[in-house]
Amino acid sequence: MVFFVIMLFVVLFILVASSISDIKSREVPDLLSWGLVVIALALRALFSFAYGWELILSGIIGFVLCFGLSLVLYYTGQWGGADSKLLAGMGAVIGVDFLFSSLSDSVSTGTGFDLAAFVLLLLFAGAVYSLFWSIGLALTKRDKFIHEFRLLFYDSQGYFKSALAVFLIGILLGISKHWVFASFGLIVILSYALFVSVVAVERGCFVQKRPIMKLVEGDWLVKKVTGEKGSTIYPKTLDRADLKKLLHWYEKGLAKNVTIKEGVPFVPAFLFAYILLLLQELWMPVVLTIF
Repeated sequence: MVFFVIMLFVVLFILVASSISDIKSREVPDLLSWGLVVIALALRALFSFAYGWELILSGIIGFVLCFGLSLVLYYTGQWGGADSKLLAGMGAVIGVDFLFSSLSDSVSTGTGFDLAAFVLLLLFAGAVYSLFWSIGLALTKRDKFIHEFRLLFYDSQGYFKSALAVFLIGILLGISKHWVFASFGLIVILSYALFVSVVAVERGCFVQKRPIMKLVEGDWLVKKVTGEKGSTIYPKTLDRADLKKLLHWYEKGLAKNVTIKEGVPFVPAFLFAYILLLLQELWMPVVLTIF
């Protein structure tokens, strides 16, 4: 129980601090992200003297699994560096305790610390959080959003007419046959509107020009940058080597601004997912009764 309480306070502190940093500066210090990994494994190593070597082994396995997943997400451009490091850290925190019967008996708090469950909750919390963040961004930058929405609507009128035709046919069949047809038609037209809205938010609110001096590791480059001797940085997640090269080009006057996609500060989703994991005994019965 002592192990769980200490780990709980450490994780909540780091996730809250990381969330604030991500929202304010779109950057999470390595002291927090890698610190979570080091502290989680250190606590498991310390308490392994009381609960057995399985405790540290569980954390190491969890770290390796999440680190592997984070590498895939990072190098495919889905996540930034901070998100990937925090996922690896959460792997060390949660571990795979359910694989060891001795841990489930002595360390488990009945909250179901399951790594797979956390990843699923992270996807769910991230989707909901990103949707609300995008809505808020569209409202605060509504002029840009409306401009891009109009352009996309005019460029995709063929798709709109097709979706509208399916919607009207679905309504007619719903009135004469069954309500399922009307529901299908409604889903089609709403899916079109949602797709156009998401792309409009991305183009109008996320994609922007930024001075090279204000770039940070993990920014997503969406247009290639060419510097000296034809050297080129193609669209990717910028790392330290890229930033060093860009700063060199900036000092030589070869490049001043680059086009990046800012994206949603995703770290708060880790906090929401962890809280959901801790409280699953409260909401899980409700979900099971619904489904």
